[in-house]
Amino acid sequence: MAQYHRNKWHNITEISNFHLPLLETMIQEFKEEFPELTILVGGQAFTHGGQDTLLKYTNVIYKSDMRSLELFIQNIDSNG
Repeated sequence: MAQYHRNKWHNITEISNFHLPLLETMIQEFKEEFPELTILVGGQAFTHGGQDTLLKYTNVIYKSDMRSLELFIQNIDSNG
């Protein structure tokens, strides 16, 4: 699942760790087209690790659960 919000951030949810190589390709493509875009990533695919793959990208943020994602989004919406 993916969401895009007012050109500020993009959310990608992965449910299978088999899709992690595809996720990395998606991140690279988004970063080429929109280098300043913040990408929020989460989902069951990260239950057993894989977050370290995200560390090499700027403005790619891992959120482990829906509550932390909701708080992050509320903060972005409140503070622009």
